[in-house]
Amino acid sequence: MIAIICVCLVVVVGVAGLGAAHRLHLSKRLSKERQLAAKVVEFGRREERREAELAARGGAVPVIYPDPTVPYQERCIM
Repeated sequence: MIAIICVCLVVVVGVAGLGAAHRLHLSKRLSKERQLAAKVVEFGRREERREAELAARGGAVPVIYPDPTVPYQERCIM
């Protein structure tokens, strides 16, 4: 009977530990996603400002087209 109680306690502590580890991992991942979203928004704002400055100076916003002679896989590598 004592062995069964000990096994149950070990299982409960193990499940609680896994739950805490999962919660920690989830919070870290969400934090990284929020940071990336903030960086994307900031990059968009910088690009809008740059385009507005070019338009104010009378310049056109440059459009860069990929070279069709380069294989697709090589164009996607950044």
